[in-house]
Amino acid sequence: MQLRKSFAAGFTLIEMMAVMGIMVIMMALAAPMIGDFATQAGRRGAVNILLNSFENARVAALQSGTNVYIGFADQNFPVEDMRYNSFIIFRDRNEYDTTPDTQQYVYLTGWRQLPDGISFQRQTNSVLNPANANRTINETDNFPQFAAGTLPIVQFMETGGIVQPAAGSGSNPLAVYIYEGFFDSTNNTEVNTSQIAGVDKFSLARFTGRIRHEISFEAI
Repeated sequence: MQLRKSFAAGFTLIEMMAVMGIMVIMMALAAPMIGDFATQAGRRGAVNILLNSFENARVAALQSGTNVYIGFADQNFPVEDMRYNSFIIFRDRNEYDTTPDTQQYVYLTGWRQLPDGISFQRQTNSVLNPANANRTINETDNFPQFAAGTLPIVQFMETGGIVQPAAGSGSNPLAVYIYEGFFDSTNNTEVNTSQIAGVDKFSLARFTGRIRHEISFEAI
């Protein structure tokens, strides 16, 4: 009985090129979806970071019996890449601190940056309105990455409530906004990269210091 030999047919060059072409097209179609997913994940991450950070600052004020501040890097911050996407939590010294007498503040965190592609809004009715509260930093304070000047701040009292920005500073000063985009330092403008309407708004209760998150469609 004669046995037949079987030969495995290989791909021809044309077939391989066709498969590679299909893969390239599929990758090109998937790239925007992957990018959108990463940005949305970053936005959700920023929401969680801010909710936790503001609550931690409120609790720190209650525990330390001192003023606690959340400071924001604005357009005058010396590190360009940190402008409008970074913040720090610090407090006044108390009698139990061992920091130098010339240093007014104790730093509870270093500078924290929002996820890539997420920034703070500079809305006139928000905490980051330049007309609202600012905290003066002196060179002797040894402030991280910031020698001297002023920072926009939210100030928690020892009772956990918010004393700054004060009432009347803007139409609704006790709010912080984030959006998908970045601050263009060269042109002093905000570049919105989102395809989704609305921004994330964090409202702050003055007397309790509690924070609440919502999607806002207010004009920017």
